[in-house]
Amino acid sequence: MPRLVLLLIFSLCLLHHAGGQRLLPYTWEDFVTSMTEDEDEEEGGNRNEWIEELRLLHEHPLDINNAAPEALMQVPTLTEEAVEQIHAYIYLHGAIQTLGELRLIPGISEEMLRVLPLFIRIQPKANIQGNKGKRKKRLRGSMDYRTDIPLYYRKGYCVSPGYAGDPLYHRYRGELEYADARMGFRMEKDPGETYYDSFGGFLMLEKKGWMRRLVVGDFRAGFGQGLVIGSGSQWGISSHIISPSQGIRPMRGMDEYRFLRGVSAEFRLNTEKGALSLTPFLSWRKLDATLDEEGNVRTLRQDGLHRTQTERDAKRTVGHLTAGGHLSWKHQWLTLGTTAMWQQTDRPLQPGDALYRQIYPKGSRFGHMAMDYACSFYRLQISGEAAYSFDRGGWATLHRIRWTPQQKLQLGLIPRFYSYRYHSMLSSAPTAYGSVPQNESGIMLHLSTQPVEGLSFTAYADASHHPWPRYGIQQESNIFRIQAEGEFAPSQSHRFWARYQWKHGLERGDVMRTHHQMRLQWEWRPRELHSLRVSLMGHQAEKRIGWGLSGRWQVQSKDKQWAGTFSATYFDTYDYLHRIWVYEPSLIGSVSNGTFSGNGIRGAGKIRWKSRNEQWTLETKIGSTYRIDTRIQGSGLQTIMGRWKTDIGTLVRYSF
Repeated sequence: MPRLVLLLIFSLCLLHHAGGQRLLPYTWEDFVTSMTEDEDEEEGGNRNEWIEELRLLHEHPLDINNAAPEALMQVPTLTEEAVEQIHAYIYLHGAIQTLGELRLIPGISEEMLRVLPLFIRIQPKANIQGNKGKRKKRLRGSMDYRTDIPLYYRKGYCVSPGYAGDPLYHRYRGELEYADARMGFRMEKDPGETYYDSFGGFLMLEKKGWMRRLVVGDFRAGFGQGLVIGSGSQWGISSHIISPSQGIRPMRGMDEYRFLRGVSAEFRLNTEKGALSLTPFLSWRKLDATLDEEGNVRTLRQDGLHRTQTERDAKRTVGHLTAGGHLSWKHQWLTLGTTAMWQQTDRPLQPGDALYRQIYPKGSRFGHMAMDYACSFYRLQISGEAAYSFDRGGWATLHRIRWTPQQKLQLGLIPRFYSYRYHSMLSSAPTAYGSVPQNESGIMLHLSTQPVEGLSFTAYADASHHPWPRYGIQQESNIFRIQAEGEFAPSQSHRFWARYQWKHGLERGDVMRTHHQMRLQWEWRPRELHSLRVSLMGHQAEKRIGWGLSGRWQVQSKDKQWAGTFSATYFDTYDYLHRIWVYEPSLIGSVSNGTFSGNGIRGAGKIRWKSRNEQWTLETKIGSTYRIDTRIQGSGLQTIMGRWKTDIGTLVRYSF
């Protein structure tokens, strides 16, 4: 048995002492660490954008007593049945007064109880029954500006031709809210660009009548399980605990690819036989694309970078029309829906003759149709979707089965089949390697339990088959993955957390590899204002081990005006294959989930100040990496000549 497994077992040997103890508060850092670290980056995905949107929700939590069901469905882990039970409880018993009261609601699992405090707030209104309360009309909003300054130069700024602009990063973002109306805007300049070339905004109206929501401008949409169109994450199969994003919502992040631009609305008619909902949407926007000599689209670019002449030549070169809608009917325990979507580009897609590219979409017209369902029987929830793409005649289907025999035990099953002929450019559903749902069949088993107070355990096993060659793999392949993690709180000030992941499958270069990844973590919180966290990471592959040791100290003043986070990481890995992941607290509205390979040291510090009236917020962060093993970092125009890499970031926010 590998040494990493032995370390994990040793870390869990004292679990029988957990009885009668209480877990430390589940923090935002805990959530991001659990969802991002050790995920496969083989095919990319859009984890940072998705976590950025969740961070906005974390910074502006929902009032659980007044939030609409569509809003609550954005909260991770919450199921449709759980949302219904929350609203039924409020209707029967009045407004929820405390977080502990959530334990009395049927369908709320321990997993939900851990995550919910990150995204909801409670404003008790003792005499309110159901939705009879009225929200006070008051203009609220926020505006922020962020800039990042690198204290080094990359090769692209020193050679010609290279990057056209300066190495600074700038971002403006603002939102206004009054009664049932909300509007927002964003502007961004990436390092190396000459000006703000990414911008957008939205206007959203929410009502409680037959038109529930109207969004004009930039928006996201997700229906069913996301096989046709989805706005959830693409984080690999372990993202199963995240409920698919439902309906339409404004685009609030800084992603430059995965969103729609136009108009969308949700209409709902309530009858004695159930609720009928219709959500049409229409979008037209220009996408970045690399063209071949004949003017056809070879590759759709998703990075949004326009630094070099080649990148600027690809800027907004292809028009993309998207039209569709979702129709659903809901009655008591059953929900049925159908999705139709039509897409057209003004240039045909010709992805090339490479074997793995032969299954990519071709042409300029694409149509999709899907049927979805969801039903609940006491402690059993079943949902799924079957989709068909007309351009290639491919099928895709995904089902989720969740059984909660008791509040502290949850079992899950996710079978899926994505034909290699199926492809939707806007889809988002769980996959084994973080790509769009295509060329995959598999099944996943999931277990989550809290046997005693102070002890929780989660595990999943997944097997997938890929009949068509993938990028870097010239034959059919299989991927097997097992992951287990446990958390143990022997007291209210100490917490131990451990995770082990085993992965076996064919990788790039047609090489069969087995990976063992391990993380051991200890947290000490002697007082509310101070905490210390120490993590040990390991990654074994091909008889070599990459490892890292990370520590983080958080402190804040008694009045909570000042707060600081300081971290240090030492990493020693053979190469990128043995890389490790470390989450690092970052500025508001961004995510820093670093990937480290080679040998070096990373240090970072962040200071936050808030005014007494909490209208002004100032954050400053400095991070520096020192490479021991090399004097050259990166490659191509991103090359850094030197061992040091230091960045300074500053953010100013005004809220009212």
